Amino acid sequence: MSLKGEVADRKVAIAFRMKRDDKGVAFEDIDAVFGSSNVKGKVYVRDAGQKSTWTVNLTSTSLDLDDLTAPRTAPAAKAAATGAGKPHLVFSDAPVSFDALRGRNANGEVAIDRLTLSGGHKVERIRARFSLADGKLDAPAVQAAGYGGTIAGSVSIDATRGKPPAIALKLDGRDLDLAALLAAAGATREVRGGKTTVTIDVAMRGNSPHQWMSGIGGRAQAVVGPATLPNTKLDPGLTFDRLAEAINPFRAVKPSTELTCAVVRLPLSGGVAQVDRSIALETKEVDVSMSGTLDFRNETLDLSIRPRVRQGIPIEIPQIAELVRFTGPFAAPTVSVDAVASATAIARVGAAIGTGGLSVLGETLFAGATAGAGACDAALGKTGSATTSAPAAPAKSNASANPIEGIGSALKGLFQR
Repeated sequence: MSLKGEVADRKVAIAFRMKRDDKGVAFEDIDAVFGSSNVKGKVYVRDAGQKSTWTVNLTSTSLDLDDLTAPRTAPAAKAAATGAGKPHLVFSDAPVSFDALRGRNANGEVAIDRLTLSGGHKVERIRARFSLADGKLDAPAVQAAGYGGTIAGSVSIDATRGKPPAIALKLDGRDLDLAALLAAAGATREVRGGKTTVTIDVAMRGNSPHQWMSGIGGRAQAVVGPATLPNTKLDPGLTFDRLAEAINPFRAVKPSTELTCAVVRLPLSGGVAQVDRSIALETKEVDVSMSGTLDFRNETLDLSIRPRVRQGIPIEIPQIAELVRFTGPFAAPTVSVDAVASATAIARVGAAIGTGGLSVLGETLFAGATAGAGACDAALGKTGSATTSAPAAPAKSNASANPIEGIGSALKGLFQR
């Protein structure tokens, strides 16, 4: 049998051979093309009372998820009406149909050479085994290559009628490219290095991505290794650049930022991630830790970010904020510097200079950056003490021999003006 035509504005061609016997129907030599996607293989449908059982073995050299969604063209007036007055959501509230999982049982294997996700991102060499029974899908072994590394995991979906679908997802990504992950998040940046591991173990329920995230529970973690990020001209219109400027004053004077590590560890419960210094990064000059909340129910964040200069780095205190606030909707967060905290820090330094003491300088410059676990280790929940430097020798009269004293002299001149 061979069919050709159009469905939802996409060209479609289907060819297959069908065999019938007293046990069921076999569809062999399947060759289907729809839009830019294609599928080949065989399907055997065995009669089993009210519910048939499907055995599937399918391959695809190219599969685009956009070919499987609603028609590309929609009345402009209707689209405008449905979007009027609604805030922009990062996670769509458009319902996802699970009808295909109901009313039949199935098992089999699927192989996809190249899968194109929404937004054009590609995942390759997907291999999956699955079983489906009474609206419950279980794929215990899923493997793929994408974002410069490898991805393995499992997914189960309970789409039993009468209650919102429940989804359990486990994912382990290794040697992923930071540049590719940033691009997927909408932040295109040149990055050298930055191999990343991602671990996700979450449970969700609902009929749309927004509903899934609104009740998500479990844990998600990403750990980034050493990377070089060339420092291009800051764009004040980009949130990423405004945040980088606030927490890393060296970005404006150095050709690149040398990232030592970065950690995002999110304990998730009821659609909310409570962050207690479990987001952090370290560069050669600055340690940064974050605390606050990520609320996926209304897609808002409220993070307090504390940057600290690492030991031995000369910098004028007014150049670095004591506290940065990162707040607002996921789609358009704002960056602000805690003016009171910064002013307090400057005043403390001024008082120390006025009395000839450098204790507050040491506290402000180096607090938390050399004692105990580093920012990344703290974000990972590791305990113990890192190696600390020996106490500094008493200040010498020669300022050039003591960088701390040199900083003190510069600040003294600043406060005298």
